[in-house]
Amino acid sequence: MTCFLRKYVAAAACLAAPLFAHAQSIPLDDVPALTRALMRGQAVRTSFDLSRCRNDSSGEPSPAVSGGLVIDPFNLLPNGTIAFSNTHFTLGPGNQPVNEIIRFRVNTDRSIQLTITTLSMPNYQPLRNIALTCEVGNSVNFFVQLF
Repeated sequence: MTCFLRKYVAAAACLAAPLFAHAQSIPLDDVPALTRALMRGQAVRTSFDLSRCRNDSSGEPSPAVSGGLVIDPFNLLPNGTIAFSNTHFTLGPGNQPVNEIIRFRVNTDRSIQLTITTLSMPNYQPLRNIALTCEVGNSVNFFVQLF
């Protein structure tokens, strides 16, 4: 193999590595697998489609929002429930800054209680609270990231 060809193959391998790294995540299809991965310290990601969750407020539609996050930190409760949350600043109606808190409670029966609380800034007054019931493998999915 010529020197040029070796360099070309090496460069192509380096450029393709991120594409293959994407394939290195494994779905966690049940709560015991999720618990084991978290307790082993593995990097666990979640993706969600809130439109597939049930809004616990009767007659209200679920938000048409999809997203994802990395679980860190989390709590494992004595009854097997996994609890974790995410807090972030964003812009609300009228482009006003707000703080959103998304709280997940993953139950052993595969149901997930998800609440989204929106607080005004800078005084942290509650603006909105949404309570949803979701399901592992349907509206919320978990993946372990392999390195």
